[in-house]
Amino acid sequence: MSDNQLIVGQWLNSILQPIKNVKFNDENHYFVQHDSGVQVRVTVSNNSMFLHLYGVLCSLHSAQDSLLHKALEHNLFLENTGGATLAIDKKNNCLVLNYREEIERLNQTLFENTLLNYIQTLNELDILANDQPKVSDHSSQNIQSFLRV
Repeated sequence: MSDNQLIVGQWLNSILQPIKNVKFNDENHYFVQHDSGVQVRVTVSNNSMFLHLYGVLCSLHSAQDSLLHKALEHNLFLENTGGATLAIDKKNNCLVLNYREEIERLNQTLFENTLLNYIQTLNELDILANDQPKVSDHSSQNIQSFLRV
């Protein structure tokens, strides 16, 4: 396990208390699920200086032209995506929200805020992509109260 994986694992352990010993799987992924159902894959590759957050919005089989048009509109200047990028994952044939940040630019608090903002953006876009009713806003709660692993 790389030093950066250990650092991010410690941050996740701190956030997800009382769950202990967060470990990345063999593919260097760790999965966190929000109570709304959206799932975030946290990835730190071996010897990488980057943290990746990745969330699937929908299968391209179910996507319509209007959804892809909305996705591209949201991607403009990355303002509506909180700095994350909407993209097509060709391997898995789905629309995803991906965010990348240098681990050296983060600390425990910045990581927690980044993860929380990413999850909120993913949830909002998931609602748009799947045309679901809006779930309650969790912005006033701390992150432990609505994450599970």
